[in-house]
Amino acid sequence: MPDNVRTLHNAVEAFNRGAWEDARLLFDTSGRWPPAEPGSEESSYLDYESMRNYLQSWTDNFDNFQLKIVELVDAGQRAFVVVQVSGQGRQSGEVSTSPLHSLVVRFVDGRILGLTLFISRAAALREAGLSEQDALSRSHPLP
Repeated sequence: MPDNVRTLHNAVEAFNRGAWEDARLLFDTSGRWPPAEPGSEESSYLDYESMRNYLQSWTDNFDNFQLKIVELVDAGQRAFVVVQVSGQGRQSGEVSTSPLHSLVVRFVDGRILGLTLFISRAAALREAGLSEQDALSRSHPLP
């Protein structure tokens, strides 16, 4: 398994355990992330701590919150990733599963530098420098 792919899997595992400090070791904390909400009034990108706080406030609303990698294609210093999240609402008790989300994750020196969420799979593939055929032929097996 390529180092960047292993880093991403380890980050997801740490995230799912709520092990924020373990996850932090897998990130280049100088990275920047786009505002977390599409159309957000945030005028600048978020730093690592802001993103972590946002994610933690989100996961705190669920029991058994899980981020699952559905598809992963290594593209060198980038990866195309499709994820799905699920969890049981703490207030409602309802189990909820999200639609699929396409991301491009950027790496530097074996650490995660940042990520971008895309509305369309095609746009994420383009940003990662991949075609649909690349995605089909280069997808990594998932654990």
